[in-house]
Amino acid sequence: MKEHNPNDFLHPKLSYSTLYYLLNSAGWLVYCSLTIFIYINYGKPSDFYKIGISTFLVCLSGFSLSNFIRYIANHQGWNERSFPEQILFILPTSIISGTLFISANFLIDYIFKLSNQEVKPIYVIVGLINSSILFLVWQLLYFITKNFRKTRLFQLEQIKNQSAIKEFELNNLKSQLNPHFVFNALNIIRALVDEDPAKAKHSINKLSNILRSSLSAAKNKTITFRDEYQTIQDYLELEKLRYEERLNIILSVSEEVLSVQVPPMMVQTLVENAVKHGIIKVVNHGFISLTAKLKDDYLEIIISNSGTLGKLDSGGLGVINTRQRLEILYPKNHEFQITQSEPNVVTVKLTIPIQI
Repeated sequence: MKEHNPNDFLHPKLSYSTLYYLLNSAGWLVYCSLTIFIYINYGKPSDFYKIGISTFLVCLSGFSLSNFIRYIANHQGWNERSFPEQILFILPTSIISGTLFISANFLIDYIFKLSNQEVKPIYVIVGLINSSILFLVWQLLYFITKNFRKTRLFQLEQIKNQSAIKEFELNNLKSQLNPHFVFNALNIIRALVDEDPAKAKHSINKLSNILRSSLSAAKNKTITFRDEYQTIQDYLELEKLRYEERLNIILSVSEEVLSVQVPPMMVQTLVENAVKHGIIKVVNHGFISLTAKLKDDYLEIIISNSGTLGKLDSGGLGVINTRQRLEILYPKNHEFQITQSEPNVVTVKLTIPIQI
């Protein structure tokens, strides 16, 4: 993904400084054109040449004053202050700039003799007010645009930081899943080595598949449910070797679900959690069931197992990690519930948006 240049939010191919000079020049060009139009309507054809030059000089003085205001604002730090504080800069500089601008206007008119009328105090006052308002409007537009840019840059930086934090949290959560998972699998194999070498060899093959999936999961944000489902089956087969008749497995996954993208190791962690906190406490004839189906625009996964809820419907680190990952990946667009659906049955319901 192409990184955003902080100066490119107004136009993708122009820097903020270049865009400022273009817009400022265009604004004074419009002012210059209107001034010439007014002079022409009230002047004589023989004055057109003097009108053009004098108006150009007046607008040049305005352009220079506006750039000088920008220079002072940048070097005195007014651009970084709050807007109420900037008003304390805008008001006096508008009056000062207006005074200098109207003085330049009268001086140029006098030099080119564009007006034969006596300069009366009322003309000076009106000219001063109009010039001050002109620079007041210019500065308001400048600082509002500057503040908008500053806010936008801050928001972009916040988004960038939040994205980096969430990426770190997500990788950290995924890394927390693997050690516990491998530890359980190794315990199963250790128990089978002396008792049944053939089953131990078979278990090693299953563990190899699971570790391969686990390593792949650390590199991918999502995987197909088909891959996740295969890991779940390998895991449950290992656990079946360990618990034998204490664990009955019921799987119901429709074909259309297999191509849906899911967070790696998330469903497997919930299955592992069900075994750890449910089946391990059952004396005999325990069960774990997994159902996955599409419901509207969501993937609905239901995991049920023998057992009762502990404190805070916790289930330990696996549930905490799952909640955190869901908040990072699908903020306010998922459902995750753990309930005591029957006196001796705990049910987990997970609903996430469909991603193909």
